[in-house]
Amino acid sequence: MCGRACPEGKKIVHRAEHPTTPEQIAGYKTLYAQGLIRPGNLEIWVMDAGRQPQHQVTHNGAAIFAPFYHPDGKRLVWASNRKGKEPHETNVFIADCVK
Repeated sequence: MCGRACPEGKKIVHRAEHPTTPEQIAGYKTLYAQGLIRPGNLEIWVMDAGRQPQHQVTHNGAAIFAPFYHPDGKRLVWASNRKGKEPHETNVFIADCVK
């Protein structure tokens, strides 16, 4: 998990994939026991600093890289291969934070 705190330090944004089916969980555990992971679709999650629960922000079904809070604390910025028109194309996204 890669996370960044918002400028006030009250929220943390990170990317993660959470296996849900028994097959996905078993595959994850098998690889993890070998010190490996399988690249997958990563989504953006936000949580209060030091607390649970986390809240899923995106439902892209694509890889997400380097999510962070914009210095103004009102927007999230990240890179993703979502909507890429060419192989390996990565785009930068920015979105307003809403409560």
